[in-house]
Amino acid sequence: MMSENEQLQELEELEELLRAVPMVHPPLGFAGRVMARIDRRRQRRRATLGGLMLATGAALSIVLLLLPEIWALPGWVGSWLAFWPTGEIVLARVADAAVTVLNSFFLTAGVLIVPLGSLALCSLFMALVSSVLWVGLVQRWQPTAIQLIRR
Repeated sequence: MMSENEQLQELEELEELLRAVPMVHPPLGFAGRVMARIDRRRQRRRATLGGLMLATGAALSIVLLLLPEIWALPGWVGSWLAFWPTGEIVLARVADAAVTVLNSFFLTAGVLIVPLGSLALCSLFMALVSSVLWVGLVQRWQPTAIQLIRR
């Protein structure tokens, strides 16, 4: 095992050796290409995340708009429960409670808020606005390769 003085001596020798090696400079434009590549990766990551968020929001809006129609299909809950032979009574009661809650929610929403058609148009409008805002924010907050090089 080496002592601390021997280790220090080896490190000093290594430092001298590294100082003696001539400095190699990167080719012209190397930093710009590296920063542009980093910028493109960030753009793809942000665009992917934004696309996923918009798709999730659109899918959720569609599900919320179609849920009353699906729930109102005759015998839907009963046919679903036929696949569950055990605990059918418990599931039927849970399903009845869920139907009651959802029916009251949609009745209140239909009477107090807006009709379903207006809600659909508002959802589409909100999806459009959020898409435009997302694209604008990504372009505004996204540093360009030139800005990164100047730093």
